[in-house]
Amino acid sequence: MEETSFVSSTGSRLAGLIWRGDTTRTIVLVHGLASNARTWIAVGDLLNQSGAQVIAYDQRSHGRSERVDDGYDFATYSADLEAVVRDVTQVPPVTVGQSWGGNVVIDHAARYSTLATMGIDGGFIRLRGRFESWEACAAQLAPPRFEGATRQAVEGYMRTAHPDWTPEAIQGALGNFQDQPGGFVLPYLKYDHHMKILRSLWEHDPLAILPTINVSTHAVLARPGLVTEDEVDQLEFDEVTVVDGDHDLHLQQPETIAKLISEATPWDR
Repeated sequence: MEETSFVSSTGSRLAGLIWRGDTTRTIVLVHGLASNARTWIAVGDLLNQSGAQVIAYDQRSHGRSERVDDGYDFATYSADLEAVVRDVTQVPPVTVGQSWGGNVVIDHAARYSTLATMGIDGGFIRLRGRFESWEACAAQLAPPRFEGATRQAVEGYMRTAHPDWTPEAIQGALGNFQDQPGGFVLPYLKYDHHMKILRSLWEHDPLAILPTINVSTHAVLARPGLVTEDEVDQLEFDEVTVVDGDHDLHLQQPETIAKLISEATPWDR
């Protein structure tokens, strides 16, 4: 694995990770809201063992990518993903996204050429089905304020909340935060930018988008979770797999997720 960077659809810098391999067999891994590319390291390592080229990147204004003032809508995030794809391969890739990143890859598949696409506890998020108004959604899902939080405290909380995560998984999740003077941390993604993305997610409707996609779509649903199997079934993914685990399945069970992604890649069929 190497650190690299890409140029977004609007010219800003996107930090990234690349596992070199066969450029005709490329898998692009897209993280969730307020997350970062390093949450995919264990999965990327496993996928690369088969010879595939694997890419993970910090989405616009996330992680170590450049901060920008605009572009917090699905059209721009999908265009950013396409810019990354064009930089690494001339062949349609397999795209995989977690949580909000799952919705990003579904949106991208409706706009651009992909070989197959998969959402890891995402891709099926329909906030308008859960909230009657944007105001109600914002009130419940606004991110916590982290002023006064230390890295030690955040790490301790993660270890308590996720006792089955490896030390590497914890470090990947800690990549969501940037250090501040005095040992404090703040999320890389600014609060106002987070809320703009959340608003775009509230407006996003996979129910309308999925029928327009002409490649294989696969949803991996964490159980128990906020979304039920019946709700996902209404969206008519080509395949739905249920995994007992938490929302961050790629951190909790990288072997399971890597295996599901490998089984979904069509180039060996």
